[in-house]
Amino acid sequence: MSIEADIGREVADLAGQRPVIVLKSSEFRRTREQSWQELERLVDAAERRGMRMLAPHELNTSSTSSCPAVARRRARGWRESA
Repeated sequence: MSIEADIGREVADLAGQRPVIVLKSSEFRRTREQSWQELERLVDAAERRGMRMLAPHELNTSSTSSCPAVARRRARGWRESA
């Protein structure tokens, strides 16, 4: 047997034993993804139909303005008062 083959087997054995690594950023995104999607839907509706067409319960959501969808729209010149 060659050294390369032995190393290959050892690496393969170790690969199955690796601990699962969960990045904080991945967990952060996973926990907020649903609210960001809802906020994206609301912003799209406001852009298409106007803010006045949104129902009061839609305006009082727990989503924050720090989501990526709002940041992208602000970068394009969209304002909250529109």
